[in-house]
Amino acid sequence: MSQAKRHGCKEASVNEPLQPLMTIANMCKLLNLSRPKLNNLIHEGLSVIRFGRAVQFLLTSLQLCRIFDTSGI
Repeated sequence: MSQAKRHGCKEASVNEPLQPLMTIANMCKLLNLSRPKLNNLIHEGLSVIRFGRAVQFLLTSLQLCRIFDTSGI
């Protein structure tokens, strides 16, 4: 069993195009959130990719999920 499967990660296919990744600092600016708030969202289940201790975000994962409840707007 591969290490990615043991950790519940999806393995990328060779034919899949590379997708842009964003750092925590970039996401804070994009979403206008503080770093602690973004860390809370990560711990609550926001989809991330980890490279050792580095945390990256896929832009497409943000398009597929809603971070904020906009039902009151």
